[in-house]
Amino acid sequence: MTMNDWKKMENPLENQQTVEDLLAELERELSVASSDNDLEKSEKWDDDSLLAGSAAADPAATGKRQRPTRAARTGRPIRSVEEDQPDTPDDRDELESFSGEEFSGEDISIVRSASRYTRHGHRRGRYKFAAPLGLLMILLTIAGAVSLVFFGVSAVVRNNSRRSAELREQIEYTLKPLMLLTPNAFESAGDTEESTLLQAAIDKLTVADMIKKQQGKEDTYLHDLNDRMIIPLKEVEDSFASLFGNAAKPKHHTFSEEAGDYYAYEYDEKNSCYYAPYGMYDAMYYPVMDTISRSGDKYLVRVGYVRQPDIQINDLGEEIITPAQATYFQIYTVQQTEIGNVIILAVADED
Repeated sequence: MTMNDWKKMENPLENQQTVEDLLAELERELSVASSDNDLEKSEKWDDDSLLAGSAAADPAATGKRQRPTRAARTGRPIRSVEEDQPDTPDDRDELESFSGEEFSGEDISIVRSASRYTRHGHRRGRYKFAAPLGLLMILLTIAGAVSLVFFGVSAVVRNNSRRSAELREQIEYTLKPLMLLTPNAFESAGDTEESTLLQAAIDKLTVADMIKKQQGKEDTYLHDLNDRMIIPLKEVEDSFASLFGNAAKPKHHTFSEEAGDYYAYEYDEKNSCYYAPYGMYDAMYYPVMDTISRSGDKYLVRVGYVRQPDIQINDLGEEIITPAQATYFQIYTVQQTEIGNVIILAVADED
């Protein structure tokens, strides 16, 4: 212990007097701070709060019937706390420790500052445009979702239409060599002995060669003395497979001899080739595709045949050929392979 501590112990009365002076000075400072705080709070009240206070104090002055207070309705005393008094659970514990009393949620009523409430007791919103903006965002979200669905469906429809057009074009390209020959009905391309199937495979090659000549390109095949093309047997078999599938095998033979040497399709087994004229088509009918329907993994194509006298001419000199002009119809059964090619499986006459 220091010398000062010994002196304080020797003179207890003087030490007690010093403690009392310190307590008195602390009490004065607390009183001044409390007065300043009350003054700052009183300046926050505006004219609306004064009017609201006057109306609450003197109901007869307003001439209106006042709503009974919560204390009058419940019969429970209400303690009021200023707005800046914290009302969180931690701050409630601090109140209890400060006052020495236990408070509950029913005993405490928070009295907000009058500047945040209207004279009718309604709280003023911090952001008055929040509700309209929220409604606008909801409407924009709904419009965006509807637009997304609409454009998605439209894209699917356009894609399906494009694929349908491509499929129709591909089917027509495959059927044309056979349709132009108005074939007889058959159930399987590999089992029939119809010469029109073999002729369709050869004509597909001769037409391609004729197009090359029209484009100014060199001939693909050599010609014999009758100006017939000499087509290797391997190319005829490949063309037949492209029309009727790999499972169908052509039955090679000579046909159309009755038309003369210039128009006969002559099979040369020794040299493994065909001597073929340019495409010979049926001049009596012209084919036109009508409808395409799906049946499992196959497609049923309705083909009409229009007689030459029934073909009409428009003002531009173009031929008008429609299914409505057809004399009779056939149903072609086709299938799309794994690599995307279309092959002909069967042909049936429509009843």
